[in-house]
This record gives sequence, structure tokens and C-alpha cells, in this order.
Amino acid sequence: MDLKRFYDEIGGDYEGVFDRIGSEELIVKYLRKFKDSDMLGQFNRSVDAGDCKEAFRHMHSLKGLCLNLGFTKLFTSVNELCEELRDKDEINISDEPMEEAIESYDEIIDLVESIEA
Repeated sequence: MDLKRFYDEIGGDYEGVFDRIGSEELIVKYLRKFKDSDMLGQFNRSVDAGDCKEAFRHMHSLKGLCLNLGFTKLFTSVNELCEELRDKDEINISDEPMEEAIESYDEIIDLVESIEA
């Protein structure tokens, strides 16, 4: 799959990320690094441990990556979760944005390998 189709499939912003990064080869490199980073897994481990500050940190990092890599659809749910955790001492997140984040994140991870470099 080409990069433009990948971004169409994930509800992303190909033009924006290309304008920021300037090279399809670099975008693919960063997408593969994202795939290997296990960002959502790190967040889930923090939630399981009940560490709200660490969960917020991981969600905030994921939010930044979504912006930089043009993951518009994933950004929407991640941003909502990030705000639910901001300045809190206890983890209390809504099911809907979490389910949407997991679905979008998994879709991105699954499709990264199909990108033609």
C-alpha cells in the first residue's frame, strides 16, 4: 500500500505530515518506529498499576506523536483521554474514547507493515 492510501485508511493527514517531515522515506521510518514503541501498552501498564501521573505522561506522549505523524482519528480519542487524566490523582477514564483509541491504534499498527517503502 502506498503512503497516501495508508493515511486515507487510518483517517490521517498525509499532506500535513508530509509538509512537516518532507520525505516519504522518513515518514515510513517514523511509522515503523511508532509501531515498535508500544505506546498504548505502556499506557495500559500504567493504568493497571494505578499510576495516574505516568498514565497521563504516556497518553500525552502519544498525543504528540499523533499530531506529528498525522494520526487525526487517533488524536481525537487520545486527546480526550489525555484531558480526562490531566491533573488527576485517580484514573477514571471513559470507555468510549478508550475503545476508539484502541481501535484506531490497532488499525495503524496493523497497516504499517503493508506500506511499500
